[in-house]
Amino acid sequence: MLGSKKFVNGFFENQRDRFSPKRKDGARKTRGSLKDLAEEIWNLEHWFANRKREN
Repeated sequence: MLGSKKFVNGFFENQRDRFSPKRKDGARKTRGSLKDLAEEIWNLEHWFANRKREN
């Protein structure tokens, strides 16, 4: 999930029962480079846009 720390932690609190009691919050730093992450998001956006056109 992507979003601000506040947003992610809010989601985490709403889904608390799905996580280990050891986990204190939901937010984590992204792994890898932000460039790679941006490319993945771009690819997903285009994949969804293309599926929408096909239907």
